[in-house]
Amino acid sequence: MITYNDLLGKWVFNILLEHFKEHSQDGTNKLFIKVNGLTDENVHSLLNELDEKGSKLEKYYTPMIRTIKSVNEFDQYKLKEIETSTWLRNYTFSGNALVIIINELTPEAQSLENLFAIDEAYLLSEFGLENLFALLSEEFQLAAEEIETIKEFFSMYSSLTEPQLRFILKFVEKILNQESPSIVEKIQTNLPELNLFRDQSLVIGPKGRKRLRANFLLANLQKPNGDLDTEKLQNNLYTFIESEEKIIFLTNSGMVLTLQSLKKKL
Repeated sequence: MITYNDLLGKWVFNILLEHFKEHSQDGTNKLFIKVNGLTDENVHSLLNELDEKGSKLEKYYTPMIRTIKSVNEFDQYKLKEIETSTWLRNYTFSGNALVIIINELTPEAQSLENLFAIDEAYLLSEFGLENLFALLSEEFQLAAEEIETIKEFFSMYSSLTEPQLRFILKFVEKILNQESPSIVEKIQTNLPELNLFRDQSLVIGPKGRKRLRANFLLANLQKPNGDLDTEKLQNNLYTFIESEEKIIFLTNSGMVLTLQSLKKKL
């Protein structure tokens, strides 16, 4: 079973591999890369991936892997006292690639500027997501049609809100581990990982955008304990009601409410 951390480790490794390959082909002399924004568990999974598949990187550059603080089972990667930012720049020679994992904020870590950064923003960029889709195809053997369906759903979802890495990872983890022949069913079932309601009637594609929007707006009217936030309800639901033509679907309860009945409930 693939875990959230395993998935992230494989994803970041694949991005590193593509970056090494691309710049080797371009004739870049040496590389300086930093990876930040990861939890300790994320970092452990990434280092495990680097240990197991580092030979793939070595086809292009000799990787110099460093962490700011020690990581259990991977103490060999911790920065040494002599390895300041200046030292690292001076002693990263031609054909080398410095990959420094920022797993603790220190003045030294903050001084590492002008490095290619792999972080949440980069992972969720167009290039980062394309790399994830490639990983799903090559590593997890998802069919091309399944990946296109996931891409279409991500397009629908990102039109409603700015995706967050931890939600995307949990969502994909659930999809990969769920035994179902239908990728659409997997998406419908695991919507709660994205703070949405399950919706077995959701269509993946243009015809489903309105329904997903209703799901998103209604789901985000709830407090974490499940109680309705009255003030937020009044501030946001009227805006939603005025923007819709006739009806919205409350998929959490299976109810279909007319706009008139919604207003009466307020």
